[in-house]
Amino acid sequence: MKHLYVQALMAMSGLMCLSGCTGEVVNESAVSEPAGVLRVMTRSGDEGTTPLSGASVYLFNNSGACVSILSSETTGAYASAKLPAGTYTLYAWGGDGLSGLVLPTQAQASSSYALTLAENQSLGDLLMKEETVTLADGDNETVDMTLERKVIEISSVTITQVPEDISGVQVSVAPLYGQVQLNGEYVSSSTAPCVITLTSQGSGTWAATPQLITFPSKSKPVITITFTAEGADPRSYSYTANEALEANHKFNLEGTYTEPLGVTITGTITAQAWESGATDITFDFDESNSGTSSTEEPADAPVAGELYNEYYVVSVDASNRKAVLLSKTDVSYDNKVSDINTRLSQVARIDGSTANWRVPSLTECQTFLSDSDTPGISYGSSYYCLNDGALNRIKVEKQNGTITLGEPKSSDYSNITILRPVIDISY
Repeated sequence: MKHLYVQALMAMSGLMCLSGCTGEVVNESAVSEPAGVLRVMTRSGDEGTTPLSGASVYLFNNSGACVSILSSETTGAYASAKLPAGTYTLYAWGGDGLSGLVLPTQAQASSSYALTLAENQSLGDLLMKEETVTLADGDNETVDMTLERKVIEISSVTITQVPEDISGVQVSVAPLYGQVQLNGEYVSSSTAPCVITLTSQGSGTWAATPQLITFPSKSKPVITITFTAEGADPRSYSYTANEALEANHKFNLEGTYTEPLGVTITGTITAQAWESGATDITFDFDESNSGTSSTEEPADAPVAGELYNEYYVVSVDASNRKAVLLSKTDVSYDNKVSDINTRLSQVARIDGSTANWRVPSLTECQTFLSDSDTPGISYGSSYYCLNDGALNRIKVEKQNGTITLGEPKSSDYSNITILRPVIDISY
């Protein structure tokens, strides 16, 4: 991790700029005697070995009033000020992004002042440190402050195996903090998601290297991938990360799209400190919004073969807290295969889920058809299922309490084929 160390000297007067010399600059503003001298330098580099220019340091007295603003505009120069004895709070800000912010004047400054971007400016590298110093009569105090990065960088985003018919790919990350206060605390202001538009690289790969600097996430963020195709509504798939996106890290997002009907995107968020090794946060997410994983099973978890919120549970993946639920009613009673996706999109989603209904796999179909407790099964009829990606039909019959399933066929057993869709949920 790259550490920036800041030393600065505070004065009771307004903004003080440092000259090109490397010696001390003393604020000779009249102060009541006796007084002490506070010395501060801004530094950057590993372990604070390199003096830093361009930092602004706000000095507040014990009553919360801003008594001075210092600016270390020359590398290697100290700033110092004569001050009455007392306790002072210093807020030091530095980094390339400082020039893009509207900083408060001494009259405007307060610890809760929210820094804002100047017009037509984007957020840049931003570092900050708070320090409290007590100055006694006749003291000469030198303050060392280690600036800590307050932003993250999304360095690159890559999605592979994107279908050929897709004409646009976007990735968004939310919620992110919208502002930061002078005291370094983030403001939970309402802000739009961070949206990154990818471009096609050929062979099904879409990518972007935005090197986008933004504030960290307010909580465990939701990462959403949206696919756009000509003549079709956008399709979005979301995942809730297991960890927050913390400041002072760079992130690479990599995902892989798989199909059919039951999209699953797997990938890695690589979190790399600005100057150190990388830590990988691996994730799987799909249209059901997989959420976070946990080893503790909730008390109201769904159980395969039973009802969960009035829906029959086809299967449960306890390790990932996922389940497959069966629709309460049938969707189609005819052989119009071409409009299945349209019919599925018209079925209302389950409350709390972002997933759409889908055609069950052969295994899922066999599971709920062979269970005599599955509600609403029409025995003697055929049901749609997916077998190795192809749409098949499987016939279910019940005689003397015994359920028999026929072999899956591409042609129909009868004039009626029923679609009983399933849906993926997280719990």
